[in-house]
Amino acid sequence: EKHFAGLTDMEMIVLKGHLIVEQLLTALLSHHCHTSAALRKADLSFYQQMHLVKAMISPSFPDDCWEWIGLINQLRNDIAHELEPAKLKQHLEKVRAIVEPHRRTAPDEFQSKFDTDEDRVKVLISLCIAYLSTFDSILHLEKKSENVFLEMLRKELTRIGKPNNT
Repeated sequence: EKHFAGLTDMEMIVLKGHLIVEQLLTALLSHHCHTSAALRKADLSFYQQMHLVKAMISPSFPDDCWEWIGLINQLRNDIAHELEPAKLKQHLEKVRAIVEPHRRTAPDEFQSKFDTDEDRVKVLISLCIAYLSTFDSILHLEKKSENVFLEMLRKELTRIGKPNNT
């Protein structure tokens, strides 16, 4: 939210949101790499990162979210590669369709967060950030649990492997 506070320009919202989502995808990938330098050197596109992360965590991740992340990439490509984006209107229609169910369940004090296309894009980006951040946290916890388990296993194997000195 802090990165969107005061932003009303669609281009800036999309570009900043895309950057944040891309950073989260990179973070998720880096958890599966022995060295993040190799990942940076690969110079993967947003699209490639999205599909690699999807391949790694897909069973636990809602399919809809991949559509949302892909839509953020499409919006960014609309803005970054075309002066008068032909598909922007169509992509914003998709954003409206995705965000509308969330509006219906949002408390009254949040209804104004859905008023404009810019607001709806912020909501979509926020949903993606929430999902990706949650999975980033889960991966951290899994890695930490795995390390604790491996340390316990190592200690037990060491204990079992030592001859009884009695």
